Amino acid sequence: MEIIFVIIIFTASIIFVVQPLFLNDAQSESKLFNSESQLQEKSILYKQIKELELDYDLGNISKEDFKQIRSQLKKEVSIIIETSSR
Repeated sequence: MEIIFVIIIFTASIIFVVQPLFLNDAQSESKLFNSESQLQEKSILYKQIKELELDYDLGNISKEDFKQIRSQLKKEVSIIIETSSR
């Protein structure tokens, strides 16, 4: 019975010591994926702004709609830039 108790304590302590090594790798991969995802999202938003400006120049949308949509897209881009700089 004592041997089982010692084995359980030993195993738990090994897991406790080794766990941060595996968590850091997973967190690093998550940050890398998140960074790539943010870059892609930012690129998509910039393209949407360009298309919006083209539609406005062609007269397909009103000035009010243009200002409102452009402002929203710029806010989304600024949020991505803020979170990526942290």
